[in-house]
Amino acid sequence: MQQIGIIVNPRSKSVKKSPRDMGKLYASIGGELADVRMTADFGELETACRDFKSRGYPYIGITGGDGTIHQVMTRLIDVYGQGKLPRVVLLRGGTMDNISRDLSVKGRGPAILKRLVSALSCGGPVPTTSRDTITIEGRHGFIFGTGIITNLLDEAYNVPDPNVMHNLAVAARALRDGFLDRPDSRIFRRMRARVAIDGAEIPFTDIIGVLAATVEHRGMGFRLLPRAHEEKGRFHALVSGLRPPQIAAQVLRIKRGLPMKGELNFNGLGSRIDIAGDEPFSYTIDGDLYQCAGRITVEIGPEVNFVEV
Repeated sequence: MQQIGIIVNPRSKSVKKSPRDMGKLYASIGGELADVRMTADFGELETACRDFKSRGYPYIGITGGDGTIHQVMTRLIDVYGQGKLPRVVLLRGGTMDNISRDLSVKGRGPAILKRLVSALSCGGPVPTTSRDTITIEGRHGFIFGTGIITNLLDEAYNVPDPNVMHNLAVAARALRDGFLDRPDSRIFRRMRARVAIDGAEIPFTDIIGVLAATVEHRGMGFRLLPRAHEEKGRFHALVSGLRPPQIAAQVLRIKRGLPMKGELNFNGLGSRIDIAGDEPFSYTIDGDLYQCAGRITVEIGPEVNFVEV
């Protein structure tokens, strides 16, 4: 009897670079328990989610990185509704895998699926852990950012095949630009915006960046949000108006998960962020980039139960 609906993103790093047909591999490992779908576009992804719901699968597997997880979770929440989601097993496969790393998911996708199949075959309970999502303009994910966050992603994605070595080069360039306070730095472009956390307005409008997450963000090795899942129903948020040299001088504090020093900082928990920019700006959810007209609300979303195997 099928119990696991598996979504495979054919564009994910692990799938593209694998010498094997990953769809067939997952089908072989899952056997009669698994229903594997290769979803090449959003239409196929939504069809798969609706099929999985109609068939009552208690588990959904996701192969791909943070962006794939974000896209699948958005469709699952749209299809299933809040509070009715199946349990999710992350089969990894991305470049950064921030969400999987936060959940301490071990091994590659095939090994993870083998462990789940073994647990289900034994008939015992399958342990889970939960994380809240973040909701922005009808989209659902776990990490939100704008300002320097999207500037860094623009630079990281500015190659045909983004990879860890290129990301490290971008981080090194950011450190150099920060110490030198280069006025032409694309990474440290600032934004003018009014930002409110749970209704309380931040007392500065010259913003270098806004970041919020319900998973601990370890982008490029930095622990910016170590309190991300400290409280149910709240995310860890960071809003900064510091100058680049002030940020660069604190790089070791950031790497260790310590809050930055300086008055032009908000670093705490919240359940809603309202941003009103002077002009349109880009933002990211789990590494995927979007544009908004200048106003946006970031709020806590539905809770998701993730399988621990």
